[in-house]
Amino acid sequence: MRLLTFIIVTFLFSRTQAGELSSADSLAFNPYLNEDNNASINTSSPQWKLRVVGGRGTVNSLGEIFTLNDISDVEGSHTYGADLGYLIKENLWDKPLDVYLNLGLLAQQGGPGQKSHTYTSNLYLQFEWKQFPWNDKLRTKFSVGQGISYSDHITWSEQNRREFKPSKHLLNYLDFALNLHSQDLLRALHLPSGSSKLDKTWLTLSLHHRSGAFGLYGDYTDSSGDKRAVTGGDNILSLGLTLEL
Repeated sequence: MRLLTFIIVTFLFSRTQAGELSSADSLAFNPYLNEDNNASINTSSPQWKLRVVGGRGTVNSLGEIFTLNDISDVEGSHTYGADLGYLIKENLWDKPLDVYLNLGLLAQQGGPGQKSHTYTSNLYLQFEWKQFPWNDKLRTKFSVGQGISYSDHITWSEQNRREFKPSKHLLNYLDFALNLHSQDLLRALHLPSGSSKLDKTWLTLSLHHRSGAFGLYGDYTDSSGDKRAVTGGDNILSLGLTLEL
């Protein structure tokens, strides 16, 4: 996953620096630019969107993941999921920032010894920034989500991250997602851009984080009888597609 991210970012940055896509070609397929080839937020966002992903749990902390520091997955961890989002506010504060209400479901096989699947429901607000300096070449969106997460069982990967201390079924949920427009990406790679249906399809790299939010969701009693805050949790890296409905 880290290698894929590094290759995509490095290649696209080099393409942007080289200016291999002319502004005329960019304007031809990019609705984020107006007729003067300037950035514009006057583009309609989809009312509904569907994200479908597959991924794996990781033993790393959020800080290690964001700095790409020796990322390792959990052996035997497999996750599949889908999120449905509804647009509740477009261009918040007159900025290229959309707000979605999302409901997601993840099916996880958490790690060694966990044969059955664990099902986790996530309800969260997603704040999606949709304007970047390179959008004339590659339309990009980045979102951060905040909400709650309920899991019917505590996965092995979550227990491992918490050093096998007690956890809670209801925890805080954070969602980070990088979306790259599929047709723009294919064009940048000099590949056939496919059917017009791909215009509503985005490649999505996402991070799903369940945690106790520094004790906000309760505590537990340790072996000595002392109360301890529930902190830490599960981190899942995933790759998938987001479809505009």
